[in-house]
Formats: sequence, C-alpha cells, structure tokens
Amino acid sequence: MSNVCPNCHSAVEPNAKFCMECGTQIQPLKGVPTTTSQQQPVIPNQQSQATVSAPISQQSMASYDPNKFYRSWNDRKWLGVCGGLAKHLNMDSDLVRFLTVVLFLMTGGSVLIAYIVAALIFPYDPREYPPQPMPTV
Repeated sequence: MSNVCPNCHSAVEPNAKFCMECGTQIQPLKGVPTTTSQQQPVIPNQQSQATVSAPISQQSMASYDPNKFYRSWNDRKWLGVCGGLAKHLNMDSDLVRFLTVVLFLMTGGSVLIAYIVAALIFPYDPREYPPQPMPTV
C-alpha cells in the first residue's frame, strides 16, 4: 500500500511526511502505523567508511519552493550551479556544462563571473544535503 502526493501525484512511502519530488506535506494513511525512527545498527568494522545523509528538517521543507532555483549538491562538479540549472530547466546536466563552457569561450570569460555570482546568491537545494559521517558508538 503506497501513498500518493496530492500535488504532483508521485508515489511516496507510507511513513513519509513530505513528498521527495515537490516537498508537499503528506497526510499519513489510516491504519498504517507510523514509526519515529528507522536507524540502522552501526557495524564497528565499517564505521570509517559509512556515511549517512542528514535528515530533512521540517523547517527547511517549509521554506522549500519547487519553482525556485537551487544549486545542486548531488549533481555538482564545482559549485553546483550547472547541476541546479539543469534540474530547474529539466535538462541533462552535462549538456548545461558543455553550453556553459561554449559561452565561456564565446564571451571571453564573463560567464565565469556570472557563475560565481550565482554560486554566492543561490542556496543549495534543502532536499539535498552533503553526506555526514556516522556517529561513533
């Protein structure tokens, strides 16, 4: 039994509080028990290699706007501007990077200034966080 987002109609997990596609708050299904924590046990031999993503806070999801431009943390090569632009325009990120290099060569480097200004102005996507090291037990 899966839940469906009322906004974008994508399938979400039964215990999900927010849609991972658009950030809409999801009402829990009736009759499905909700769990408060789904922590995996830490194996002592794998502590140095294991990483876990930071949980998405309700405050960051409340401020999330699906129409706003965000830099991408997961699809980035340098500062995430091209990855975020590709996600915003629903294009391939490699094509956006290629077009950025072509524009850089055609404009004599002024695109680099615009890229750095965009990296300073636009925030990272609140749904994408850098991997955090596992806590030691």
